[in-house]
Formats: sequence, C-alpha cells, structure tokens
Amino acid sequence: MISVAEAKHLLLENLPFSQGMKMSLSEASGRVLAADILAPVDHPAFDQTAVDGYAIHADDCVAGKIVVVRGEIKAGDAADPSVEPGYAVRIFTGAPVPDSAGAVVMQELTEVNGKTIKITDAGIRPGSNIRKKGEQIQQGQQAMRRGEILNAI
Repeated sequence: MISVAEAKHLLLENLPFSQGMKMSLSEASGRVLAADILAPVDHPAFDQTAVDGYAIHADDCVAGKIVVVRGEIKAGDAADPSVEPGYAVRIFTGAPVPDSAGAVVMQELTEVNGKTIKITDAGIRPGSNIRKKGEQIQQGQQAMRRGEILNAI
C-alpha cells in the first residue's frame, strides 16, 4: 500500500493534462491548475513598512534617541521624503519606506512629545520592520505549481 501523497504524485505525473481553459477566479475554486504560474512582479513591489510607526535613519537605531518628526507617508503615497540623522517620518503600514531610512520603529515603542519622539525600542536595528522589495516572491519565480487545487486558502 502507498501513501495518499505518493498516490497523488503518481497520478499527477502520469495523467495527461488538458490544455486547460481560462476562467474567472470565482469559477476556479476546486479546479486543478493546468500550468505553473510565475510571479509577474516582485512582491512587495517596493520596500514597505510592516508596521505603523516612524521611519528613522540607521544612525538613530538606539533606544533613548530623540528625533524630530517631519512629514508623513501613508499607504499609496508616492512621496519619498528624505530621512536624515536626527529626523523621522511618520509612516503607516504598507507605505513605501524612503531609501534614506534605515528602519521603522513601531509607534507603540516610542514616546511622542509634540514634534519629537523618543525611541524606547531596545531591539531596534537597521532593517527593523521593513519588508524588502521581492521579499515574499520575486518576479519570474514560481508562484503556483501545475496540479495544485485552487481554493480560497
């Protein structure tokens, strides 16, 4: 007797696949993918913040550091304000991280005092809370395999 996984593998490797058909996603649930799908773009498409907080310069990744907040970046914004040492930019989850920013400190790990924040995150390091371009999947990588059953999960 063979395992279910082995049986599935044998079936997928030995059964002929049809040319397939195009259909909407709403009709595709429960169907079997007829061909590999390659990612058409990087995901994320740009360096983005994973949290609501403040984009800071790499030199300011120090607990206790006080920086001046100037500017704001929301998800969907194309603006790229510069983040110089001693300054921060308010940033919201999914927003593009400026090239000059070295990390994003979570808003819960700061103390706000007017236009300044004090960084209270003892674990802040360069790269913290930044999802790098293509980190999840890169353009051209296999996103789904032929033979996968399509579902909402």
